[in-house]
Amino acid sequence: MPSAIALIGARSGSERVPGKNVRRLSGHPLLAYAIETARQSEVFDRIVVSTDSERIAQVARWYGADVPFLRPDEYSTSTTPEADSIRAVERVKQHPGKMWVVDELDRLMRPLLDQSHLDVAWHAGQFQALPPVYVQNSALEIAWTRVVEATGTREGRVLAPFFTEGYEGLNIDDEDDFARAEQLVADGRARLVDVPRESYPGEP
Repeated sequence: MPSAIALIGARSGSERVPGKNVRRLSGHPLLAYAIETARQSEVFDRIVVSTDSERIAQVARWYGADVPFLRPDEYSTSTTPEADSIRAVERVKQHPGKMWVVDELDRLMRPLLDQSHLDVAWHAGQFQALPPVYVQNSALEIAWTRVVEATGTREGRVLAPFFTEGYEGLNIDDEDDFARAEQLVADGRARLVDVPRESYPGEP
């Protein structure tokens, strides 16, 4: 039976939320909740954190994850690129059919998506009548290890959806997102996984 490894990416260079992975939310660094969720799922033989930072590595080890090595800087950028994989997606709130691009020269607009073949342009129709479109989030990604070697990507060429709803796929991409997460937890509208471990004692 093939083994399952949880691989959690935690680079140090978050540009919009500095130190995001080790920033505390409800007492623990964000990274702790990813590790604990993987542990409590009881499906993984090993939980590995991939990071370029010894500081993040120390936090990961404190919460029970393996950090076998620090990855090189060139693999720690924001652009590091049967179903081959499963990826979490959610229904978009802002449909690309209603999005526009502004020409830099004449400052006039054109639809992001070509709609010239349609009887009624998407941007002129009701949201409910538009074809369903989904956006990926960071809730889950599962792939066979063979996919990387075979395709040179981590997701492969055949992807299956894992649908999330509500706050399940909440991404923290900027300071407003972090403040929203804090408020959701404080109000009881969202619940974090319980971390049955003393909070990391150092300054993350």
